Amino acid sequence: MQLFLLALFIGSSVGFLFQPTGYVARFRDVVFEYHKSHSLLLIKNNQLKDCYLVRVDSLLEKLFSTKAGRYLVEDDIYHQIQSQTDETKITLPQVTKDFGDYLAKAECRNDVIFELKFTPPKTPTTSMPTTTTTPTPSTTLSPTTLV
Repeated sequence: MQLFLLALFIGSSVGFLFQPTGYVARFRDVVFEYHKSHSLLLIKNNQLKDCYLVRVDSLLEKLFSTKAGRYLVEDDIYHQIQSQTDETKITLPQVTKDFGDYLAKAECRNDVIFELKFTPPKTPTTSMPTTTTTPTPSTTLSPTTLV
């Protein structure tokens, strides 16, 4: 019985040690995991078997402190991934060498791994700007234009 309790304690402790210390969020078809202890944002697309790593600086960490800032960052990163810009393919040993994050290494072990160079927005906005532009006659479609 004591051996069982010891094994249970060790198993739960190991599980606790290898949990993201920031947050985990799902956005569209990807999962975002903030590994605060390693200043790393891991983005995983399980359908495509892709794993993206972003270094977290103080500005990005500050944006994570609010929901609006976090949503803005997630949206920007999602679009960057879709456009395949500023990404560098890296290997699994590089994950350990460059980030020292064994949880990230375990989660990305069967995936194609990319490091994203992400520049956070300077000021988060929570609403879209309003426009007061009125369409001009040259840009307005008439029924005959559609034929």
